[in-house]
Amino acid sequence: MEDVRQHEDGVRVRARDASGQVLEVDAEQAVGCDGSRSVLREAAGIAQHGTDHEQPMVLLVFRSNRLEDLVARHPGTSFFNVLHPDLAGYWQFLGRVDAAGTWFFHAPVGPGAQDRTTDFRPLLWRAVGEEFDVDVEHVGFWDMRFALAERYRQGRLLLAGDAAHSHPPYGGYGINTGFEDAANLAWKLAATLQGWGGPGLLDSYDAERRPVFASTRDDFIARSIQVDGEFLATYDPDRDRPAFEAAWAGRAAAAAAEVAGYEPHYEG
Repeated sequence: MEDVRQHEDGVRVRARDASGQVLEVDAEQAVGCDGSRSVLREAAGIAQHGTDHEQPMVLLVFRSNRLEDLVARHPGTSFFNVLHPDLAGYWQFLGRVDAAGTWFFHAPVGPGAQDRTTDFRPLLWRAVGEEFDVDVEHVGFWDMRFALAERYRQGRLLLAGDAAHSHPPYGGYGINTGFEDAANLAWKLAATLQGWGGPGLLDSYDAERRPVFASTRDDFIARSIQVDGEFLATYDPDRDRPAFEAAWAGRAAAAAAEVAGYEPHYEG
């Protein structure tokens, strides 16, 4: 998609396919599901507001034979979160891409460390706690950030998914929030187009969905980063290992219940 224009009677979307051919589509409404750099959001003039959680991240995709042995004490686990006091509550993520020895690793890095020629193996070894064979297949960078559109509708243009909101991959809330956007908006669009929806129905999409993401961002994800940072500042296994392990066990037991009990809802 290259451009979106709305007028009194509808919208016109201009797109270009892989061969370079231009396609123009006329419709009554348009929904931007085109990601965090949404063309439709920009065309609608909808601003996006972030928070102070901007953090550069590195992504490694690599192969390793020995890593499988190192994580064997966690049978059936395919995804690991790593915390370190130096990271102030931000996570490192380690997980399987497949069952044939391919893995991914996400980790916070400094602003000046975004260089694909950097040897990131020491960062990975430190997270795992031991050196092992690493054959890096891909190095990439992304920004871990929270962003929320100031509104989800501008006339005939609407936003859903990452075009409306984005946050780091904590708990799978990003994709599920997008699914819920679609479920909320689809029937309202159908009702409006078929003539049985009232004049304020589409406005209820913003009123219902935007506060849900704001709550997910503030009450769960940002709070998790804060709580993790405070935990690591309080408990140090090098200083008092029994106290650390007791607190860690209690935290682990409460984590599943906290995630299961987090249910943002519509007020009223």
